[in-house]
Amino acid sequence: MTKAKPTRDTKSGRPDRDGQKVLAGFVDPATHRAFNVLAAEEGTTSVALLHEAVGLLLARHGKPLPKPVIDHLKAHGRPLPPTANPKGKDFV
Repeated sequence: MTKAKPTRDTKSGRPDRDGQKVLAGFVDPATHRAFNVLAAEEGTTSVALLHEAVGLLLARHGKPLPKPVIDHLKAHGRPLPPTANPKGKDFV
């Protein structure tokens, strides 16, 4: 018996990724391993840590945090940057 695929047509094939963009970069194996170990130690995912890092970077530069970043941080129990700068309808 096979599972039915989602009927929704999406570019990624994953409705939960609709409207999202990939943010990626190449790092050396030691950095990659350290990042994944940190995620495991924190009991979270590498994606949650990436959202946290983006939030910290934007806050450090005085930029507003997009609402989806804040929503993701809250959903995964990650801290919000203390200097978050809320502005606009797409930002918290």
